[in-house]
Amino acid sequence: MFLIKNITSKKYLVVIGLILIIFLVIGSILIIDYVSPVKNLGSKNSKLENVDKIKDQAKALGSISEIRNTGTYSLILEKINVLENPNVSKEDKSNAFGIINERSLGLYSSTNNNELYKFRISLNEFYKLNFPDKPQNTLKPMCLDPKCAENPQPQEILNVIETIKNSNINEAIKENDIQNLTNFGYMGNDHTESKVGNYLIVANDIKNDKNYIEAGLNEKIYNDIVGYIKKTYPEEYKNFTEELESNK
Repeated sequence: MFLIKNITSKKYLVVIGLILIIFLVIGSILIIDYVSPVKNLGSKNSKLENVDKIKDQAKALGSISEIRNTGTYSLILEKINVLENPNVSKEDKSNAFGIINERSLGLYSSTNNNELYKFRISLNEFYKLNFPDKPQNTLKPMCLDPKCAENPQPQEILNVIETIKNSNINEAIKENDIQNLTNFGYMGNDHTESKVGNYLIVANDIKNDKNYIEAGLNEKIYNDIVGYIKKTYPEEYKNFTEELESNK
């Protein structure tokens, strides 16, 4: 009987212990549920400065048909709405900004419209102001249009473009390569490394492209572009090729 009583007492202790544990778990959940909204409220209360300026500039871009009539422009406006929404966390706003920045660059590189250059300068200032804890690019946005270009298009590259234009290469490939070569020519002196790297990448792509090989132009165009880079940017060419070798 004593033994049974002891076992029963221990059983009661176990039951009581389980009940206490359940209460503690429920209490913890209630506390977390109470505290979490306060924490979330703090993360979502992330009003950004100068959003109105960015939004006004973006709306003004809509007056330009080559910009307005694109899905990219609609997406930019959509993501700007995210930036001004007080119920969106700062991290999500940072992600939305990244999309705006990336898509506006793509739109700028395809249209070469100077209004997009101005817009991207404002985006750069907006980013520095509102996301100082994020990695910062100290360079101003690169120029990809004739109005902001510091130098005229190099004659050597214009000659290459003329060769491509007069070839029987597929029109879509022609258009893409001519657009790229033209864009690189607009880049300013503060983006020289990017300019050189991009020229050399396109030259190498053309050298190995079956369309250019079949047209008998791959080696000529490659040599013309690389020859121009070696002559005009010898130091950057040396650095680029050395880095390329080290990464093999």
